[in-house]
Amino acid sequence: MNPGAKAAALRRSIERISEVTPAFKASSHAELQAALAGLGIALLPLALTAVHLRSGELKQLLPDFGIDRGELHAVHASNRHVPASLRAFLDFVVEKSRGRQD
Repeated sequence: MNPGAKAAALRRSIERISEVTPAFKASSHAELQAALAGLGIALLPLALTAVHLRSGELKQLLPDFGIDRGELHAVHASNRHVPASLRAFLDFVVEKSRGRQD
């Protein structure tokens, strides 16, 4: 079966699942540590796993299914002076997010 057909079959299987109750909930850091220890699979942001993927410690199982398409909201008081550190951070985030949109 070619990769496209495999992905389509997986999507159909996932669409049939109506609700899944997790056995437990953990922080992203705890999930990462569990995956690194070989305790199972985890759905984690690429930003958190990139180093481990490059080193071979982790393997990406479902590259078409990810959670890196979320939103980030930066909230600050607009009626006050914006500190240079905050402005630099906001500029950095905007620059890094360019080109990552669908």
